[in-house]
Amino acid sequence: MIWLGKKSAVFGLLLLLLGGTRALACEEPFMLDGPGSVYEPPPLSEVQVRSQLQIAMANRSRWDLVQKDQGPTLFAVTDLDRNGKVEILSMTQAEGVLHGFEVQAERGELEKVSPKWVMQIMQNQPHLFAWFTITGDPGQRKAWLESDPSHNIRMLLDSYEIFAGKKKGFG
Repeated sequence: MIWLGKKSAVFGLLLLLLGGTRALACEEPFMLDGPGSVYEPPPLSEVQVRSQLQIAMANRSRWDLVQKDQGPTLFAVTDLDRNGKVEILSMTQAEGVLHGFEVQAERGELEKVSPKWVMQIMQNQPHLFAWFTITGDPGQRKAWLESDPSHNIRMLLDSYEIFAGKKKGFG
């Protein structure tokens, strides 16, 4: 009888410990329990995104289609695959081809992503993209190309924060 009591006490203690651990795990952000649940990492911080956008601006000639002067240009900043590396998407209305580059912060460069990959992920994303447009207006194009990089980073950061659900609009 006494042995059974010790087993019950050990089992009860173990149950308490496991129950406490489970309660702590449920407090983690984005942790869900049950069949079909998924873990979605939290959005990147402003500091993380700014750091990656500085790398993007240093490699601007690869993705900034405004420089090609093909009319209105659309931009969006995302983290489509939720790997912590932002993507810069750009497209001109005249060309109609989506260009995507993912920031490789550890190497300080951009890696081109296939438009097919971007389209496949976009189809499965519940988030709306925050595209902003640089029109064909020469004044607006000049302001974009000649403004301080911190201003352009702010616009790109707004696009990411809208994508991540941190804010509702630009500005």
